[in-house]
Amino acid sequence: MHTAFRPSTNIMLYKVIIYNALLTIYSWPAQGEPGKCRDGITKNVAPHQLLRQDLFCSYDKESRPVRDFHKNITIEIRLNVLLFFLDEYKNVLDLHTWLGISWIDEGLNWNSADYSNVDVLHVKSYDIWQPDLSVYNSGNLETNGGWDFTHCTINSTGEVFCIPNVKWSTQCTANLQQWPFDKHICNMTIGSWTHTGEQMNINHDEGIGLKYFTSNPEWELLNSSATKKVSTYDCCPNATYQSIIFSFHIKRHADAYAATVVMPSL
Repeated sequence: MHTAFRPSTNIMLYKVIIYNALLTIYSWPAQGEPGKCRDGITKNVAPHQLLRQDLFCSYDKESRPVRDFHKNITIEIRLNVLLFFLDEYKNVLDLHTWLGISWIDEGLNWNSADYSNVDVLHVKSYDIWQPDLSVYNSGNLETNGGWDFTHCTINSTGEVFCIPNVKWSTQCTANLQQWPFDKHICNMTIGSWTHTGEQMNINHDEGIGLKYFTSNPEWELLNSSATKKVSTYDCCPNATYQSIIFSFHIKRHADAYAATVVMPSL
């Protein structure tokens, strides 16, 4: 079983320095109030349009969405695997997934009675704050993963829910000594790129979903699991760093190889 990737002390120290520098730049903005940003809006505007105008009047998507800076924000994630491919020569596992992710944004809540009982708003993900989740052991040197764009829903309590379609690449060293009867355990480690565990709590909701999984003609998925890990490092003794390790135990479909390669050699 492969060992989960562990960021080096220098990387963790660099991330802490960068994050603390950002704190001096961004502060929590005042939430928009009804009527505050409605200049030029006609009386015929629909309630959901007024709501959007009020919510995003002074909203800052760069700030962690808590009113008390010392408060932790909890991120719930569920990885739904659609299909996967293992390139045993490049030692890279590609995962095509739907990532169910939710959190509470304290700057995006409202009293639905003020807006004709509108209690759900649909937004684009790039218009709101998003957790900076990345693959620590990315198999693509040009990116550390993460998700780009999707549509999200927000309810009146401030709960945000998104399901982006994400392709992840993770390192997976293949051992071909038992080919074509080889089995592999591939781990993908996901965590925040800049936030400590005291600032962002990451939970995995029900582990890995396989309801929409499509079988791979080359590989069989034997087992999958999700485990939360909390780490500390010498550079930052007063901080913890959280990650979720998604593990995939796979084996090669050996029947075709056995018939064409192994059997003739006997």
